[in-house]
Amino acid sequence: MKKIIGLILFVLVCLCGCQNQNSEEPTKGLKYELSYDQTYYEVSGIGTANTSKIVIPQTYNNLPVNGIAFSAFRKCKDIMEVVIPEGVTYIGLEAFSKCYNLKTVELPQSLTRINSYAFGECSYLQNIVIPSNVEVIEADAFYGCSYLKSITIPKSVTKIGGNPFTYCTNLNSIVVEEDNTIYDSRNNCNAIIETVSNTLISGCQNTIIPNDITEIGDSAFRGLSIESISLPQNLQSIRRRAFANCNNIISMTLPESVTSIEEYAFSECVNLKNINLPRNIKSIKAHLFDNCTSLESIIIPSGVFSIESYAFNNCTSLKIVYNASKIKLEVGSTNYGSIALYATNVYNNGEWNYVDGIPTPIK
Repeated sequence: MKKIIGLILFVLVCLCGCQNQNSEEPTKGLKYELSYDQTYYEVSGIGTANTSKIVIPQTYNNLPVNGIAFSAFRKCKDIMEVVIPEGVTYIGLEAFSKCYNLKTVELPQSLTRINSYAFGECSYLQNIVIPSNVEVIEADAFYGCSYLKSITIPKSVTKIGGNPFTYCTNLNSIVVEEDNTIYDSRNNCNAIIETVSNTLISGCQNTIIPNDITEIGDSAFRGLSIESISLPQNLQSIRRRAFANCNNIISMTLPESVTSIEEYAFSECVNLKNINLPRNIKSIKAHLFDNCTSLESIIIPSGVFSIESYAFNNCTSLKIVYNASKIKLEVGSTNYGSIALYATNVYNNGEWNYVDGIPTPIK
């Protein structure tokens, strides 16, 4: 008898739990697509639904709803709130991108994957809790979520495809849970770091780069409104677009340990006036300083053997070039990345260094 009563109580608890979980009426009129193997559905579009709150159902036509499809709710500007139920395991590419008025998203514990631009340009999204079973977060998943202030990366995450938080201009806190075996935010640095490679993948407004970081990853600080940042003396590589569109940076000092700076790394830094190129740089990559319209002067180290296309495109304030390399530069030339196109003076065959931010001959 006790066993029967216990079983009845267990069933009642389960039923109550299910009722609580599905207490909200699912949104009617949504579009669905049946999986290739016909075992589940994914939500594929807004359909005829006309509401500011989207509640995804757990089942449709007696089959589970496992995902949100590519671009399912893209540009649905009326959506302000989304509830995604248990059972959904992935949010597809651009699923909620450009839902400009989306403020609140409830994610299920069953979620394991958030794809690129899933919430791209959801500029009013203020808070989001990444569930504890998420394994993959792709690059730019939260691109341009400019009201987002803090984020915690759970220990379950094993792959971050690139910076998920580019152009998150008000993001000031990033924490990686301590038990994560792939990533960390050591020394309360407010950044995501790939532990084995010492690569900083994602930074924010309050990031302090640890001294043992050797690489700044693709787009790590892209689009942030940082005014200055100190780079560690062990830094070796700065990847593509690492500081692109950081419009408030006026001056940067790169450590001499840096040997590689990739394409677009400082492009669109429109207020950047002064920056040094380390002595061990061999090539100035394409679009490196593209549209850095405030850059006033530059020293080309002696070891540089190539300046790629558009490296200094539209650097309209670049009036003085100090060239220690063997490359022959001429005032007004469009060659060598247009480095001297707007120049009034090009100094070849010498050695210079920055002293208090001023190019000074080395005697």
